[in-house]
Amino acid sequence: MSLKEVLPTYTVEDYLQWEGDWELWEGSPVAMAPPSTPEHQNTGTNLVVDLATQLKEAPCANKCRVFYELDWHVNQTTVVRPDVMIYCHGIPEGKWISKPPTLIAEILSPSTRDRDLIGKRELYAQNSVKYYLISDPESKSVQLFLLSGESYNEIDWSSRILLTEECSVSLNTEDLFS
Repeated sequence: MSLKEVLPTYTVEDYLQWEGDWELWEGSPVAMAPPSTPEHQNTGTNLVVDLATQLKEAPCANKCRVFYELDWHVNQTTVVRPDVMIYCHGIPEGKWISKPPTLIAEILSPSTRDRDLIGKRELYAQNSVKYYLISDPESKSVQLFLLSGESYNEIDWSSRILLTEECSVSLNTEDLFS
């Protein structure tokens, strides 16, 4: 008998009743990390402001939005809360999204590093997130991945990121870590 067969499997309905900060990965509860550091918050804020400013003037302004720490209900047994995402399905109804974001950015911290680099990367690829951006405030580095088939390939983050046929954004890492 495997561990997965012995442990209970939770659903979105269960998740919605929990107190505190949690994610739900394939039916298993995952405690959210403790409050983030000032460097983490600064990087996230700079990324949100930069992307939102670009999208405000873009042809897809009514379609693509930037969100910070918003739940994505992937399916009935998986809920994640990315640090930053670009969602190109219009304004979501309700308190969460249920369609895959076009871009997800995770900001690394010591307590979430492995989850972000391995677990979430696999989960996002399996669920058709086109771009996955990993930002590391400690090393002041950025990695950008493009979904190719069922896995990600690293691409040059300094080029334009094509969100939709008529809409793209770019990253400015000088401002990201300032």
